[in-house]
Amino acid sequence: MAINDIEKNMDNFLRKVDDAIMVVNQKVGEDFVRDARQVNTYSDQTSNLRNSKGYTVVRDGGIVKEDYPGGGEGAAEGRKAANEALMGVDENALCMVAGMNYALYVEAKGYDVISNSVEKAKPAHQRLMKHVLSKITQ
Repeated sequence: MAINDIEKNMDNFLRKVDDAIMVVNQKVGEDFVRDARQVNTYSDQTSNLRNSKGYTVVRDGGIVKEDYPGGGEGAAEGRKAANEALMGVDENALCMVAGMNYALYVEAKGYDVISNSVEKAKPAHQRLMKHVLSKITQ
């Protein structure tokens, strides 16, 4: 087998791994949004806080998927917060946010905005990534 063939096979393999990582990030992001938007521990008078909950998936520093399903000012603030958090990231990443500037204040008052949803997403992400890695090493 020629070196060019080996490099081509490696590139194809790495692309498949990268695709699997993107699938995991998107699945965890979707589950996060579903869970976080169902949280009802606080009064959301304008719906902006609920609408600012979403996720962004980045691949090699570029946005490949995002979901801020509420729309309006909240969704715009969610996208803005994720973009700021991802500034300078040039690899694969998943960013889950509540983008309104007062989200942390609401959390500090003892209300769950996204804390429990993020804590639920972490082990799910780890479990799915381990599954992907186990498939790679077979």
